[in-house]
Amino acid sequence: MARRVLGALLPFILASALVCCAWRHLARGAGYRRNVATVRRADGALADGRPVVALQLLAAAGEPGQERLGRLVVASRTPARWPALVDAAQAAGRDAREALASVLGRSPEESLCAAEVLAALGDPRGVEALGSALVQPSAEAHDPADLASLGAPSARALVNVARSRAPLAGKRAVALLGSLETPGAHQALLRLVSDRRFRHRAEALRAVCRCRNIPQQPQFAELLTDPDPAFRAEAAYQYGAVTGASALPALRKALRDPDPAVRVAVVEAAALIDGPEADALLIRALRDPEPRIVQRAVCSLGCRRCLAAESALVRLYPRAMPDLQRDIVTALNWIGSPLAPEYTRLWEEQTGRKLVLSSNWGR
Repeated sequence: MARRVLGALLPFILASALVCCAWRHLARGAGYRRNVATVRRADGALADGRPVVALQLLAAAGEPGQERLGRLVVASRTPARWPALVDAAQAAGRDAREALASVLGRSPEESLCAAEVLAALGDPRGVEALGSALVQPSAEAHDPADLASLGAPSARALVNVARSRAPLAGKRAVALLGSLETPGAHQALLRLVSDRRFRHRAEALRAVCRCRNIPQQPQFAELLTDPDPAFRAEAAYQYGAVTGASALPALRKALRDPDPAVRVAVVEAAALIDGPEADALLIRALRDPEPRIVQRAVCSLGCRRCLAAESALVRLYPRAMPDLQRDIVTALNWIGSPLAPEYTRLWEEQTGRKLVLSSNWGR
């Protein structure tokens, strides 16, 4: 009985299944056609100068919309068009960002272009993808370093990568920010330098100090009191390198810093500055209790041929270690001191070695 009932129902079951399959196929086809029509409307909105509407339409157009969006972000990656695309994506809302995120899974070129837009918007998915591309660029996509040429939003994208948890990507982003000769990039670097929670502050300080035609210098006086000694050291060196002799009053104060790394940086900064005031700072550093600071000051005084340092070098010689004594004698020779022959003979007698003067000494 059951078999007869099943046999009677089977044709109806098969017919129903065929009808369902045909309906789904027709529905998919109709949906695809609707999405294609939506893409055409989006193209019309682009042509009419309504990019926000275009992005919203593409976000609602399924796979055809994703394909068109992938082509759009690639075509828009020019200095004239990219800032407008980023602004439109910001205004288009969450659905547009989700559509851009779907492009991350497409071709390497489309994926990187979408990542750059999303990173400029602060979307974590774009920040992560752009950071990875900065560290390991793909041979199948453009060089992500080109982002620096795309206008103001590029600074936002790079800042967001710099603040991410990926250290290598962060350093690379900071370096690229330093290559942007724009006020926005300069201000972004200054904000990063001032943020004590930012892990790449020293790199940001170096980057902003390398900028040409700096409209505003970092507040070095404040940076020299930073709690982080490594950052204070970088600030001391950059202060001397950027501002020259005007940094010397602050550098003289920093020569009393309790951290030896800061005092080493002060000596290296003073070595970049010409004039008797910088000479006096280096001579004063000869009294430092840290041997490497004294050694660096000796070499700097010799290389700059500071004859005013002669008496201080001679006083230092008796209590110096053998390697430092060699540097003192070499410095006396470099500055042309009349005492150089006498101390050369003394050192050679003490060590049983011949003093060899090298053009690379002290560098």
